[in-house]
Amino acid sequence: MRPRMPFRCVDVAEFDELRRRGALVLDARDAKAFAASRIGDAAPLSSATLSTLIARTPRSRPIAIYCYHGNASREYAAIFADLGFADVVSLDGGYEAWVAAFGTPSTQAEPDVNAVAAPRSGDRRGGRS
Repeated sequence: MRPRMPFRCVDVAEFDELRRRGALVLDARDAKAFAASRIGDAAPLSSATLSTLIARTPRSRPIAIYCYHGNASREYAAIFADLGFADVVSLDGGYEAWVAAFGTPSTQAEPDVNAVAAPRSGDRRGGRS
């Protein structure tokens, strides 16, 4: 059995810094909460989107995951880390901690999971490494 790869739990300041530097931000809350508001250009993360995100995201791209309170995001972070993603974080306190620190984010158009997971320019490795 292969040992689990580590992921980190981070506070809102570090999560925001990673987000601003281009990490793929994933929202593990339910669809209704996601539609109401989300952090930046977060993409929805659920059992329905997980396979696509894993297949289309370069292993070198940082992954920043949040949920309501920081529990489900840890489970998803473990999955991404176990699959070889190099830099995976879970937001301690989840969306509630974000709202306490920065207020409620505005609602934006729902991003396309395929588009947000695609490699950024200059990343030639593609979704698998």
